[in-house]
Amino acid sequence: MIKIKTKSWINFLSALILIFGLLFLGAQRTLALNDSQNNFVNSGQLNVVMSNQDFIDTGSMTAQQIQDFLTTHGSYLQSYIDTSATGANRSAAQIIYDAAHGLYDAAVGTAHGVTISSSTGTINPKVIIVFLQKEEGLVDGVPPNPDLRVNIAMGYNCYTGVTGDNNGNNCRDSTEGFAMQVGWGAWQLRYNYEIAAKDSNWWGTYYSQPYYQVNASYTSGDGYSIVLTNQATASIYRYTPYVFYSAYNVWNIFYNSYSFGTSPGPYLPSSPPAQPPPPKKAGDINGDNNIDLLDLSILAAWWGTANVDVDFNHDGVVDLLDLSTLASAWGT
Repeated sequence: MIKIKTKSWINFLSALILIFGLLFLGAQRTLALNDSQNNFVNSGQLNVVMSNQDFIDTGSMTAQQIQDFLTTHGSYLQSYIDTSATGANRSAAQIIYDAAHGLYDAAVGTAHGVTISSSTGTINPKVIIVFLQKEEGLVDGVPPNPDLRVNIAMGYNCYTGVTGDNNGNNCRDSTEGFAMQVGWGAWQLRYNYEIAAKDSNWWGTYYSQPYYQVNASYTSGDGYSIVLTNQATASIYRYTPYVFYSAYNVWNIFYNSYSFGTSPGPYLPSSPPAQPPPPKKAGDINGDNNIDLLDLSILAAWWGTANVDVDFNHDGVVDLLDLSTLASAWGT
């Protein structure tokens, strides 16, 4: 995630003047988000993020259907052409399709005896679309700084302390670029899927704990106890090991926002472990359990950006709707 701090004070003050007319809307959005998050945890849906069938259905969309979807959503990617050597002047839709089918080098390869090729394909192009939205907000409209975001579109090899980062964006330079990101990201997700079915001897040979195996118990990076009930769920958590806002967003965007299928049933162990509380309430940016001027000042500083700590509704931009969420909870 790229963080570029900008201040659009005129827009912010205009929004502040209008905010009290949106208090009810903000309250409803906040309530719905919290209910959805609570249900994701309490029902056991966090243990079944996606069905295996939905995850690897590589033939779910043609290149034209992908293009139509991007166009319908007003996506920045609808007219994007990757002119890099890997992109080979292909459209974003064609790259997504080709990556799903393993049709170019970045999307295929062998590691530890596991081969991903054009014969196997990688993952459902709908899953790629979901990750493009989850990671960098590239599907629904045009996010801030899209020319920077498109180069790290899948968040592949993007984390604090990554090696080979010479431009300071916490992503490895060698895997930047849209076609590289989509290809490598799709390959990684399919590789994660395949190794989730491997036994402990295989895992012990190549990796240290945790083992992202089917039926393994696992504690997410944000402290939730999870049972990895299928290969798709294991793959998603291995790609980004958090419930909020990673696995939850994948599930919510795929099954609710984009209606790409019917959510698989949740799973609760017979004696479910105690779970940590859901994320801090929307509006409490600094985590002091009070929503006040400190939170408002932080929101103002990040106005117009995509800061995930301030973008309460996770639509890719800190704007009027996020301000309404904060205002609706003011003083609590």
